Amino acid sequence: MGRKEVEAIPWLLNEVGIAHMVTATEYITQYDAILAEIFLKCKAMPGAERLVRHFHKKGIPQAICSGSRSITFGPKREPHKEWLDFITLKKKPDDPSKVLVFEDSPNGGRSAKAAGMKCVMVPNEKFFKEALDIGLVFSRLRS
Repeated sequence: MGRKEVEAIPWLLNEVGIAHMVTATEYITQYDAILAEIFLKCKAMPGAERLVRHFHKKGIPQAICSGSRSITFGPKREPHKEWLDFITLKKKPDDPSKVLVFEDSPNGGRSAKAAGMKCVMVPNEKFFKEALDIGLVFSRLRS
């Protein structure tokens, strides 16, 4: 975690002793194909669609920030395209102090906080305690 793919994959292949069996490029190609299939079956976090639709109806600007590569982000988004299309894509961010982030990842939450954004954490239960140091923590998006 925290390494670029170009560094991480060769390291991983060496660590598990299969660098002689597959190149990093071959591994990434196979990995991306498997992920694309999995992402098409993923369900949204309960309450996410309702929250996005509510913000859209009220005219509250929304954005998605992701560390995902575009090749994996597209398949993640596809099953939820109908309501994720309410979120406008743009390149330049708003004033960070006026941004409220909903985040499930401790790393993403720390990034939001470091950027001066307010963060609501909705973590997996195994990261709940870690999330308490980042911002307001909800166990779920829906009530």
